[in-house]
Amino acid sequence: MESRHETSSRKRRYCTICQQDFSDRYFRRHTCEEKAENISQPTQSKCDEPILLPASEPEMENFENQMEESDMEEEFLMGHLSSSSSDSTSEEEVLDTELFNEFYLDNIEHRENEMLGVKNGRSSRSSIVVANWCAEDGKIADFDDMELDSRPGQILKIYLHNVIINGKSSVHVIAKVQWYGKLEEGMKFYYGKPVTVWRNNIFEQKGPASFIPVQRIRCKAVYAFDIVCGERNVIVIVPRERFLS
Repeated sequence: MESRHETSSRKRRYCTICQQDFSDRYFRRHTCEEKAENISQPTQSKCDEPILLPASEPEMENFENQMEESDMEEEFLMGHLSSSSSDSTSEEEVLDTELFNEFYLDNIEHRENEMLGVKNGRSSRSSIVVANWCAEDGKIADFDDMELDSRPGQILKIYLHNVIINGKSSVHVIAKVQWYGKLEEGMKFYYGKPVTVWRNNIFEQKGPASFIPVQRIRCKAVYAFDIVCGERNVIVIVPRERFLS
């Protein structure tokens, strides 16, 4: 019996998110995104913990190269920090920037009594939005063109992070949005303005416009799926404007 117990204990894993111990079989089934490695081996005591030393120059260069190859989300967020901070300081000043806190939100209050949600969250019905932001090829529209053409999209994630710049706290809320692809110009206003028709299975390519400050979102939208002029996989968008003109 002891040998069987020892064998089974080696197959148990611990989840750092749930802070629970699972068998190897059920560990793969539970829903946490981050999963710890098998901790069948005894944990180290504090006296056995390695001593952390400053990184050498080759290690720092290797780390910087890895950061350059990181995904677009990190690149955009850090680029957003540097651009927003450089506007308020001169080139001679050295910024002491620190990412103090960052986490994802399932929903957020956009304006008074108006909630924004995410695609896979509990408020997914509030994840379809309209904004004057995205141009062609995933680029951010020019300021002069932002009021000319609006586009619907679906919020995938909402980032809230607190940045300390020279000892001053600055909180930003940014939404990651996938923008719906365009149909032929004659089909866009098939049902008449302000109702628009877009592709449901084809999205604008990823780019800087994939991230938008929540205050730049114009409004939420009501949507329905339909077949228009024989074109399948289309989504019909009706903006939910806060005020009627």
